[in-house]
Amino acid sequence: MQKALDEYMLRMIQRNADDWDYRIEADAINIIATGFKAQEIRSYVGCKDNITRDSLTATYNEYLLKLQELNIVYLGMNLNRYDRYKMLKQSFDILFPNAVSIKDDIDVNRIQANKQKLLDEVKEKVQGAA
Repeated sequence: MQKALDEYMLRMIQRNADDWDYRIEADAINIIATGFKAQEIRSYVGCKDNITRDSLTATYNEYLLKLQELNIVYLGMNLNRYDRYKMLKQSFDILFPNAVSIKDDIDVNRIQANKQKLLDEVKEKVQGAA
């Protein structure tokens, strides 16, 4: 996904992606799959290092892998960040309609609110840049 993001950034804004760009993409994918950024996920699952995926179930790693694959396609289609994330959320909801939260005590409404917040924030930034 890093290579696809680099190529997208070069095509669209004539610069390489940097660590900030990579973190934004990773956080977006984590939010769409789980409702939370990696840092929050680590605290929920008791991860002691920054390798969040090693602490997740195979099911959640499948979700993240599928979202990365789709993001590579959407980057190749030159979709802006808002349109990519919107498509990723829609795709996730279609592919994994019965996805459950990473912990039983997490409010599903909070997860949905976090996903919508991501889309709203990115939409505002994209519209502001236009």
